[in-house]
Amino acid sequence: METTTNAPVLKLRTERGLLKMVLLGIVTFGIYPLVVESHISEELNIVAPCITALSYLSSLGLHWA
Repeated sequence: METTTNAPVLKLRTERGLLKMVLLGIVTFGIYPLVVESHISEELNIVAPCITALSYLSSLGLHWA
């Protein structure tokens, strides 16, 4: 019998700190938080692929007239 494991394909960063982001945001005049938010959105797109609103509503049985 084969055993399968669901090992993660990609390890995402989890060591983000709010204080670090605020301090570096002040020092870099707001550029660092934009970079962090960009990285977070890229990682979110990896973890949860795009689901459009229409496909989500149709999966619930709701359809536009």
